[in-house]
Amino acid sequence: MLDQRSTDDGRRDAQAHGMVLISIDLDGRILGWSTSAEVMFDIPACDIVGAQLAAIIFETPDRERRARLRSAITMRKVLDGPSTFMHRSGVAIDVHVTAIPVIGESGRIDRVDLI
Repeated sequence: MLDQRSTDDGRRDAQAHGMVLISIDLDGRILGWSTSAEVMFDIPACDIVGAQLAAIIFETPDRERRARLRSAITMRKVLDGPSTFMHRSGVAIDVHVTAIPVIGESGRIDRVDLI
C-alpha cells in the first residue's frame, strides 16, 4: 500500500524505465494507460481509457479468484503474480503483474496501479 505522493514518484520511475503501467479503479475500469502499454498491447490510450480491464484479460479469472483478488486489494495488500493479457491482434501475452493499491488523501483506495 502506498500513499499518493510516493506512488506518483514510482509511476514516474516506472515510465522512465519503459515499464507498462495501467491504473484501474476498484470496479476494474481503466483510468490510466502508459505509452509502454500502448506499445505492448498495440492499443492507444484514447481507445482503452474508460473501458473495463476485463476487455484485455485473456483468461477471465473464476469467481473465487476474483473475490480473493478484490479482498486482498481492499485490505490494501500489494499483489503480484502471472497474468495473461490480450494484444490487439488477439495474441495472448503472458506477463508478471504487480498490483499496488493507491491510497488517496481521503485515506481510501483511489485506484490500483498495475505494473
